[in-house]
Amino acid sequence: MLERLALIALGRAAGFSLDEIGRMLPADGGLVVDRTMLAAKADALDRTIRTLTTVRDAQTLWVAIFDPQVR
Repeated sequence: MLERLALIALGRAAGFSLDEIGRMLPADGGLVVDRTMLAAKADALDRTIRTLTTVRDAQTLWVAIFDPQVR
């Protein structure tokens, strides 16, 4: 049971809806792997990571430019 809850939490953190997770974790205790959906979510996470990395880098640059104590 704890393993299923951990998978649900991991799925939610990865951006899966509860409906999507429910389709992959049927009530019979099995696991249904939708490789296409997993690949699409991985691609979306990669795009989000790239975007957030760019935002972080820009913020760091702006702090360095406008905060003389950082230099």
